[in-house]
Amino acid sequence: MGLLRIMMPPKIQLLAVLAFGVAMLFIENQIQNLEESRAKLERVIARHEVAEVEQRHNEDVGRELSPVAEKDDTVIIYNRVPKTASTSFTNIAYDLCGKNRFHVLHINTTKNNPVMSLQDQVRFVRNVSSWREMKPGFYHGHVAYLDFSKYGVRSKPLYINVVRDPIERLVSYYYFLRFGDDYRPGLRRRKQGDKKTFDECVSSGGSDCAPEKLWLQIPFFCGHHSECWNAGSRWALEQAKYNLVNEYLLVGVTEELEDFIMILEAALPHFFKGATELYRTGTMVNPGGSSQPPPVGTGSLSWKRCAGCGGKIADRFLLYTMDSYWHSRCLKCSCCQAQLGEIGTSCYTKSGMILCRNDYIRLFGNSGACSACGQSIPASELVMRAQGNVYHLKCFTCSTCRNRLVPGDRFHYINGSLFCEHDRPTALINGHLSSLQTNPLLPDQKVC
Repeated sequence: MGLLRIMMPPKIQLLAVLAFGVAMLFIENQIQNLEESRAKLERVIARHEVAEVEQRHNEDVGRELSPVAEKDDTVIIYNRVPKTASTSFTNIAYDLCGKNRFHVLHINTTKNNPVMSLQDQVRFVRNVSSWREMKPGFYHGHVAYLDFSKYGVRSKPLYINVVRDPIERLVSYYYFLRFGDDYRPGLRRRKQGDKKTFDECVSSGGSDCAPEKLWLQIPFFCGHHSECWNAGSRWALEQAKYNLVNEYLLVGVTEELEDFIMILEAALPHFFKGATELYRTGTMVNPGGSSQPPPVGTGSLSWKRCAGCGGKIADRFLLYTMDSYWHSRCLKCSCCQAQLGEIGTSCYTKSGMILCRNDYIRLFGNSGACSACGQSIPASELVMRAQGNVYHLKCFTCSTCRNRLVPGDRFHYINGSLFCEHDRPTALINGHLSSLQTNPLLPDQKVC
């Protein structure tokens, strides 16, 4: 028994396929429009709810006629980036809140997720804006930046934050997951018991030390948009930079935390009066507690000690001179105290002093006379030395071929004359063969 097949002309088949494709595109477009409409409706509802709360609040404030209402309404949000000394700084706020009469509140999010759902964003904005009993307030938590103005709030909170060198932050977080800190030493961390060092993690390509982990600080300034969490996104980086410049009162650096606290105390004294002294006399929360994590080796990150202050160099940039490493702020002229890294690329050392060019010339004048031409040599000029004699660079030449001798060449010094390797004399001088001195050629070591 055969099958009955109904054949359609090719043109009709093509039209049917095209009609089906157009119908699918139309349906997809309608679905997208519905989703956008739903999002707009949710925002309108959120703005309406916040506006109602603000209206009731303004009416209550108008009736009370409080003379310090504006000051008492100050709200600070510290959306703290993990492992940037945020616990140490937050502890200062807790220590000051009683004396300075403000409230400290921790932002708890579902599963510690820094991104809140739209509903949670609405509740958070409403609570922060309307909770009069908790004003002035200092809110802190690991949560991404949230723009209150999108929900119709006219009086936005003051945002502050602290950032850290990305590699140092990642290393700190890596060992924090394994050793914890001395703030809650009894809490078992997710990777506790894992003895793999950061170097070993990098060598094996582990996920805890992957390069994309360096991105974490960007989303905290970018916000709740999904693109903010796409590592390497140019849009996310630009949005984070825009928010940092335009929406944050102050952003500090972990390596200069004391400066950050000093500026906060000057800008917001009713919150941070006494913070600088408290920071100087207090104790920082250190990762690892009593279980000190292993040092990071040269395979990934090396710690250097400053020859000036003896402290660890945690800055992004450092100076190297006289076989030692220096903080840029520690390498100074012994006379004028100028930071040598900011005024040039050279420094001078003599009589136990480190000097800039001007002070070296002022104190020690000329270096002497050139043994070849007899002209004086300025103290700032590079020279060549041989057998206790000093030469201009241009005068340090072979006595026979007149070619300049440069670092790396070998030379011979015979009776006060210089000879290159190829023009070494072989004849007897004054009836005997002069003793030949072969020395490696080195530049003057006085110049850093």
